[in-house]
Amino acid sequence: EAGQVRIMQVEPETAVMQILEHEAGVSDLDWSLGDASILACCEDGSVVLWSPDTPEPGWACLRTLQVSGSAICCRFHPLNQNFVLVGTALGAVVCLNTSTGATVGRFALKTSSWEGVFAASMAVSETVAFVGDSRGHLVLLDIALAASPSGPPLSLVARTQPPTRERVPVLSVQVVQDHAAQESTVLTYQADGCACLWTVSRGRVLQKLKAMILAPSPYTNAVFCPPSASTKATETIALGCLHPGVTIFNLARLNAQAAPSAVMQLQGHLSPVVALSWSHNHRVLAAGDVDGSLILWRNGR
Repeated sequence: EAGQVRIMQVEPETAVMQILEHEAGVSDLDWSLGDASILACCEDGSVVLWSPDTPEPGWACLRTLQVSGSAICCRFHPLNQNFVLVGTALGAVVCLNTSTGATVGRFALKTSSWEGVFAASMAVSETVAFVGDSRGHLVLLDIALAASPSGPPLSLVARTQPPTRERVPVLSVQVVQDHAAQESTVLTYQADGCACLWTVSRGRVLQKLKAMILAPSPYTNAVFCPPSASTKATETIALGCLHPGVTIFNLARLNAQAAPSAVMQLQGHLSPVVALSWSHNHRVLAAGDVDGSLILWRNGR
């Protein structure tokens, strides 16, 4: 809410390296490939690009862009970092060119019968943006650059039906690509506690798993850890719940009929966990709570 992004050093000792100031509350963040830039979107519709400053060490604001309505979620395009995708509270997904500041693409999530729908969460692969909206839909948009180098087309590929009767926001979307199988596994997690795994291949979306997680936090996201070939570990999902801590579930044991049972509880927080993120190698899980505490958990599987 303070509009701050804190760059922190974790090892050998914890320290705040720099605070990036914004004029409004920050809704979402994304790192570019290679961690060369940070993208932040804010409640006032500003989209801020940060890059390391030279010759002095630190981060500097490279450019500030603007979209209509609050900016809720944002992602760099994975193949061209000049393009950024932003989901807004007005029900649009917008593609911006950070070099020119121009809007190069726009897709409206809502129709005349869906007043008030907004983009709630987003993940991207090389050719598809996966957008969770406020009514429980998973919307797939074409962001391929091969046929449109001037900007992603942002055309509709597919839209799933909500997995539950409740029309609630999709709090988080995560995608894991399998290049060998030419398919993606997508995790969605809704505010009513419904977690779904989807298999996406050649534009077709199939629901692989659906489970209701009891007593969820209405503010947290869910993160998926894929199986490890080296250790033969099973795939898991981590959630922040209303009680302080993080709950980890074995996806192989989740189903729509049986009540889920946790395989592990990570305790140490004094307030509800509202943000989770795995490191790129899935060895460290970062958990942040409403009081501003951040705990790093090492994956010992």
